Order: sequence, then C-alpha cells, then structure tokens
Amino acid sequence: MLEGFNKERMIEEAEALVESMKGDGIFTKLESYNTWLLGLVRNEKMLKARAVLQEMIDTGISPSIYSYNILMDGFCKEGMVSDAKLMMELMKSNGISPDAVTYSTLLHGYCQKGKIIEPNNILHEMTRIGSFPSTYRCNILLQSLWKEGKILEAENLLQKMNERGYSLHTVTYNIVIDGLCKSGKLDKAIEILDGMWNCCSW
Repeated sequence: MLEGFNKERMIEEAEALVESMKGDGIFTKLESYNTWLLGLVRNEKMLKARAVLQEMIDTGISPSIYSYNILMDGFCKEGMVSDAKLMMELMKSNGISPDAVTYSTLLHGYCQKGKIIEPNNILHEMTRIGSFPSTYRCNILLQSLWKEGKILEAENLLQKMNERGYSLHTVTYNIVIDGLCKSGKLDKAIEILDGMWNCCSW
C-alpha cells in the first residue's frame, strides 16, 4: 500500500499509513523505511526525507547504502549537489563505502550544475577504487567538458573509455564531434573520428 501511495503521489495518505504502522509497532524494517524514503524523494520532500533518515539512525535502524543513494539522487535532481555531497560524507562517517551508483549520482549532479572540477575529481576517485561510471554518465561528463572548453580533459576521458573497452555509442561520437567543431578544431574532430573507426568494432 505504501509503495502504491508513493507511485500515485498520494503523499498525505502515505504519511498517514506510515504513522499508523508506527503506532502499531510494525514500521521497524529497513525495507519499509527505504520504501518511505523513495516515496518522499519522488514527491520532492527532501527535508522530510532527511528527517526520516535521521529518525532511522536515532531508532537504531542502520541505513543501507541504498538508503543514502536514494537521498543523494533526490538532492542532485533538485540541484542540491552540496547536500548530496554532505550525504556521502555522512555515509562514510557511518562506515559505509560509496559504490559506483553513489559516485555516478554525484558526478551527474555536478555536471547538471555546470561544474567541471568536481566531476573530474570524482572520476579520479572512482578509477582509484576500481570503479568507473556507465557510458551514459561518461557522456554527460563529456558534454559538460566540451561545453566548458575543456578539450584536453574530454580527450583524456574518451581515452579512458576506450582503454576500458566501453562501446562508444553514436551519442558519444556526436558529443565529441560537436564539441570539437564548436571549438574550431575541425581537423582534430576528423582525426578523433578516424581513430574511433579504427579502434572500435561495429
């Protein structure tokens, strides 16, 4: 019922159900809290979601990495990237190591805000721990780098994608060519395009 209320954006009914379950002493499982957190985030109730996370901690229910990732995703979608970063720090302080989803969510959030230095730092950290964002996330970062004129950084990211055997999609090609052409580097665009054809299988 809680999940259904959340999906239908019936947030008042969902909250009444949660309070009823708490009164009956049956709202005690991590899964129930995660469902409630997801519903609050979907309905853009970030302050309430943060309060619920704190309630979990206070009542002895340890949030999982999924719990933290839910909130981080919500903060990033609301443009509250600093809050998402603080959430990751809270996660670490509670003994939970960020995973690929955590880093990718934060990377996406910074790119959406037009920030470039932070995503590069996140990418280096992901590489250091043996993780790497999806092609979709890389494409977002690539587009942001080209937009900000960070040509060398974009080429380095593209090289890392090639080294890791990523299948470069048409979307990736279009981002690269568009970025170089807008930067007045048509010769470089042709050179990279030729390199893509040589190194990638179709």
